[in-house]
Amino acid sequence: MFEFSVAEEGGLKIITVKGRIDALSSAELQKGLDTLILAGDRVILVNFAEVNYISSAGLRVLLSVQKQLKRVGGEIVLL
Repeated sequence: MFEFSVAEEGGLKIITVKGRIDALSSAELQKGLDTLILAGDRVILVNFAEVNYISSAGLRVLLSVQKQLKRVGGEIVLL
């Protein structure tokens, strides 16, 4: 099972991810993060406290998002 939620605190977007991030759920995570980037968010915090598994597909999403944000002066912070 995979779910994520988006909250805003102090002008920063905080994504809370729960469950497994695998080949099936990584596309959903990518879509959610892309939506934030396209909306103009440049600093994104991702809370992985409740993630119990992340596959190489999930890591690929994080690297892709980092590259996108770096090009526009942003960053992704993993918690």
